[in-house]
Amino acid sequence: MTSQPRRFGTIMRLIELLGDTGKIRLQKLVYFLQEGWGVSLGYDFVMYHFGPYSAQVDADLSVLAAAGVVKISVDPGGYGYHVVAGELRPGSLAEAAMDCEEIPKVVEAFRGYDAAALELAATIHFVHSLMPGAQRRAVVEQARALKPKFPVSSVEARYDQLVSLGLLL
Repeated sequence: MTSQPRRFGTIMRLIELLGDTGKIRLQKLVYFLQEGWGVSLGYDFVMYHFGPYSAQVDADLSVLAAAGVVKISVDPGGYGYHVVAGELRPGSLAEAAMDCEEIPKVVEAFRGYDAAALELAATIHFVHSLMPGAQRRAVVEQARALKPKFPVSSVEARYDQLVSLGLLL
């Protein structure tokens, strides 16, 4: 079982590295950190509207917001949320994830991805994890069935990017 301070520290470290980010982006980076890079955080992910989602990540984020460690605000344009570091900076929580070398790696690997690109990439990875041994075409077709708003060429390109990152074997 992963300690709550480590989970909180991981979320805080991600926000520190990302600056102003959104809930979807944060969810997907925690997903990749755990499911792609193998960092044991103890979150359960299910397929949801915008790809893999963990209610536990959302709950941890809400606890951090209630404590003043992070600040969550609605985007004025109506497109999601802004998540930034709050005023309170408890050193013990930040230190709980400082030894995790994978956090900066996952941020760097997905630096140019917007929320939609992360949604698609995480969905492909999630589908791949449910289809051990499946060929590229089968994974692409299933991911496309779950995310029909993305053209096949985009699904194929994201699949290939995940392969190049070593996240799909």
